[in-house]
Amino acid sequence: ARRECRIRNMSTDVHRIPRRSDTLTPYFVGEASAITESTQTFEQVSLIAKKLAVLTTVSSELREDAFIQIADDVSGEIAYAFAKREDECLFLGDGSSTYGGIVGLANAMASGNLGIVQTGEMGADTLAQAQAQSTVEFLTNAVGTLPQYADTARAKWYMHKTVFHSLMQNRALNAGGTTGTEIINGKVQPSLLGYPVVFSQVLPNLDTLTDTLRIGYFGDLTLATSFGDRRATSIQVSDQAMDVFEQDEIAIRGTERFDINCHDVGDSSKVGPLVALELLNDSA
Repeated sequence: ARRECRIRNMSTDVHRIPRRSDTLTPYFVGEASAITESTQTFEQVSLIAKKLAVLTTVSSELREDAFIQIADDVSGEIAYAFAKREDECLFLGDGSSTYGGIVGLANAMASGNLGIVQTGEMGADTLAQAQAQSTVEFLTNAVGTLPQYADTARAKWYMHKTVFHSLMQNRALNAGGTTGTEIINGKVQPSLLGYPVVFSQVLPNLDTLTDTLRIGYFGDLTLATSFGDRRATSIQVSDQAMDVFEQDEIAIRGTERFDINCHDVGDSSKVGPLVALELLNDSA
């Protein structure tokens, strides 16, 4: 989901972004009367580069006997691991060292946020109950909750693949009006209510329905978050580092430096440019 955020190229360890905190106010003015002055104000949003790293070793025999370039394969795995951790920071980050101190959407959009759209309470801990509760109104309420300024060409749904196919697509197909060709062929780009769907496998799936399950988000992620890129993924190989020389191995190291700031997510008094979707479950 990194490419969905507003990406900032950080030229220093700390990058500050001006963010509008208050806008101008118009006033009615009588003839020959002084105009009341108003001021547009700004505050700073900070991105602080955090280093993410992977270190692994590969034996010289594996490097010689592998059908593929093993260093290239490991580099691809490092890039995948970084992308997965970035998604975890964006959606799940709780500010702990596990996430490099990043607070993701799950915790930035706290309970009481007006941008959280919920279903009614389910009666049992089953997928069938979730399908029954996730009515079309649940989705249309999410679209209706999103502010007009955030209903841009970049507005999208973000969810786990199983949530889309087992819940959303299931509800759409049960609504009727679908031809056999549509069911078989599907669509190249999954969509809901005319908005594209982006899959992220770090978001909750439907294997276990907890009391309150945050199943996804809807809106313009570029308005809500910023991704700071201080150092892109860098891969280095050495046969001298650590004790790899005496063990006849090579060491492969991957690093990157980035930060994510969820700076506009709404609160208990206003809805931000993202809406969260939650399934409620009362199976006690």
